[in-house]
Amino acid sequence: MSPSSSRSGSSASRSSSRSRSSTSDTSQETSSDDSDMSTPYRAGASTMVQHDVDTMKKFLKIETNNHTYRAVSVKHFVTNVWGLDETDADTIISSSIAHSPEELASYTSVLGYARSKEIDLHKPFRDISQSLLTKVCSILHKDPGSLQTDFWDGKGTTMLISEFTGRKPDLVRFWTPMEDIRWHFAKAPLEFKKPHGPKSWLDTIAEEGGNAASSSSTSQLENPPPQAKKRPKKSERRSKVKQSSSTSTSTSGSTKEAEPGQKRSRDGAEDNNGARDRKRNRTSLTQDELQVASYILECFGSSNRHFVTGILAEGTRISLWYFDRVAVIRTQTFQLDDAAHGAQFLALALYALDQADMSHSGFNPHIYEFTAPSDHEIPVTEACISPLERPAHEESTSLCFRLPKQAPTQKDYIFQIKKFLFKYRGIMGRGTLVAAIQIYTMNECLYRDHCVIKLSWQYTSRQSEGGILAALRKAIPAWTNNLPNPIFHATYNSAELGIPRSKMELTEVDSTKPIKDRDLHVLVSDMYKNLWEADDVEEFKRIFLDCIECHYHAYTTGRVLHRDISENNLMIWRPVNEVEVDSEGSASDSDSGDSELEDDAQKSFGILNDFDMAVGVDAEGRSPPSGASHRTGTLPFMATGLLDKKMHPGSHFYRYDLESFFYILVWAAVHYDLKLKQHIETPEHFRDWADYGHAHKAKSSFFINSVDDDSEAYECVFSEFKSVWNEWIYPLHKLFGDAFIHQARHRRDEGYIPETIDALITFETFMETIGVKPRGLEREER
Repeated sequence: MSPSSSRSGSSASRSSSRSRSSTSDTSQETSSDDSDMSTPYRAGASTMVQHDVDTMKKFLKIETNNHTYRAVSVKHFVTNVWGLDETDADTIISSSIAHSPEELASYTSVLGYARSKEIDLHKPFRDISQSLLTKVCSILHKDPGSLQTDFWDGKGTTMLISEFTGRKPDLVRFWTPMEDIRWHFAKAPLEFKKPHGPKSWLDTIAEEGGNAASSSSTSQLENPPPQAKKRPKKSERRSKVKQSSSTSTSTSGSTKEAEPGQKRSRDGAEDNNGARDRKRNRTSLTQDELQVASYILECFGSSNRHFVTGILAEGTRISLWYFDRVAVIRTQTFQLDDAAHGAQFLALALYALDQADMSHSGFNPHIYEFTAPSDHEIPVTEACISPLERPAHEESTSLCFRLPKQAPTQKDYIFQIKKFLFKYRGIMGRGTLVAAIQIYTMNECLYRDHCVIKLSWQYTSRQSEGGILAALRKAIPAWTNNLPNPIFHATYNSAELGIPRSKMELTEVDSTKPIKDRDLHVLVSDMYKNLWEADDVEEFKRIFLDCIECHYHAYTTGRVLHRDISENNLMIWRPVNEVEVDSEGSASDSDSGDSELEDDAQKSFGILNDFDMAVGVDAEGRSPPSGASHRTGTLPFMATGLLDKKMHPGSHFYRYDLESFFYILVWAAVHYDLKLKQHIETPEHFRDWADYGHAHKAKSSFFINSVDDDSEAYECVFSEFKSVWNEWIYPLHKLFGDAFIHQARHRRDEGYIPETIDALITFETFMETIGVKPRGLEREER
């Protein structure tokens, strides 16, 4: 049985035949058989292969490192992030609001009982929250019926499913009525952590004269504490010895009362947060904080949000959290049981969160409810569009993007969302979202169909993809059919979008590593198909040649180096005319051409896609050195020189992109079932190519080992791709292999040319090796 037939019926096969965009981003897919990894490549949540909690936390720690602002006051947070009126905030802070002694005792008794669990904190905290919110409504003269949200409590056993994984959160704040409990609709998660220490929480508080409840309140627990004392473990005895010299702080994080004359902050938390907060003047998150981040990740991955917030309760220590695509913001810690301001700060946070509208809860304010005209001949009016008051089901086609106009003469576009095609799997980074759309303009009829929109957060220093494409289409006009068509593109900075971080007073922990801001880039273009949706191998080869030749002319004439060649950035364009999108949001396969192409015999074109990471080059073809701590590319297709830290010179060579083109050929030969138009599971022999810890070694070994027809690699090849393997891949394997041997022997020689490995790896040698005569700048036929 051929590899093709044996795999075509495999349950491991996965259909990936959906149409994708010219703006399709390969930032991440997360299963081990996918090639869509983070670009630019950096280990982070977007590169996860496993979805277990420990792996998730590991990658989130890498992703958020050096991106955290700390010690922001609670008042500054709730007024700038959740949009609470400053007058209301001051009224709550200066009020005499206090906890119910019974409710506080119920909460603290759980902390004092060694056998209690974190889920035992849920009901006491919910009771405290409801009481405080009722009191806030009273002092602000508000109707308690105006409260909009409540805590959903899954008892720590109910799993919320997202597009990527399933989690069991503690409490999650949702708008009421809570009809559909999904991450997509979550307003903010709350994570509890019950501190553990050598002494009971109550004993420690009692020694310090804190506000702990009477130990008799432990009788409210389902399982009362045992009477007999147990001998502590060795580790606990050692901990007691270590802590005997200092008992100023409880294991729950309670701090000493302010010394006489010491001023206590009234708008955030104590000015001196104690030794524990001093330790938190650091750049990475703790395991408990990463647990909050993992829930934030689910919210980001399940909806189109600009930012997500959360609450962390570590015993009686409460902190508020904010995450966007650039940074993390954490408030000062305040004590739930602090007699001075604990109740006020918690009431302030809960009320601000409750009153926050969609925009102040982080949801994209430029997504609207949309009622499309019943006929394409009927124009769109303002009556067709209305703001969202609550998160909407993304499965619905009654949503649209309406972005701010950047010039009075700019058309007022309405982008009706037909289907979300791609969502970024991560917190920090580009946060790319791709959706199939239909385009309308206000007060006009349907403008264009078969299109896609991409939104991505790019560093402020980067030129927009739409601008790069517009310039390239002018520079190499004969190749415009092989470049995405930027129907619309725009760039919005954080301030223009009202991102809370942009208007807050923040101090960086490490001033030597400033946090870089990002702009939101929007690009709308035609819809294209994936490379594995080629009709046959001949079309695949033609599409591949279109892309590699367009890439060459973009580099030599357009002075642009792509830097992210991957299987999802080589696409197929089959021009269509009909105003028709099927139920899956995909363009039909009509062969009718655009008016410009009616006389063109070619019915499909290779599209060199996704210029997000492209850079300009000088007259010698050199790209500027990168000071980034990560390298640009999509992992399975990244050049070995980029994966080898010892060899990477800081610049991205043109030959690195040629090497990526070669890897696409290999990847296609072992992944693409063209008969079923499926991208199948990665064979075990190639899985290390998608593992950031093993990719360099795996690819280096690939060039050392044989790829003959009796090799392990050849056994993975689909039968329809064996001609490509024999005629293209095998000779290219030798070309690159010989060049790398030459590089190892001569890279320290005087006069060595690293850009081309002494002219061994060039566009000309690549094309000569596969026996194809290149087309020139005018795209003359072969």
